[in-house]
Amino acid sequence: MFPLSIARLIAASGNLPDLASARASIAMGIAFGGGPFAIGVLADGVGVYRSMLVVPVLLTAAGTAVWWSVHMGRRATGDPAGPRSVATPHTNWEFGRIRG
Repeated sequence: MFPLSIARLIAASGNLPDLASARASIAMGIAFGGGPFAIGVLADGVGVYRSMLVVPVLLTAAGTAVWWSVHMGRRATGDPAGPRSVATPHTNWEFGRIRG
């Protein structure tokens, strides 16, 4: 989900792609560092099997959030492709040749 969500965050950031990227990286670090501990605490209370069922739920929530942001971006711009992101090439290069 990280590549999809970071592209959406940068697209929504306006003129602050560095800030959006930094905040996304910090959030990813917190999730990677705190996630296993949170699942461990949950496993102590309800058991390992039940605590690991949280992972698919969180992945589904993340996928839904990305889908929703794309859908809302399409509605806001009226463009079927949604708002243009920084990941969209804005150069005159196509397949190694300069377009006319």
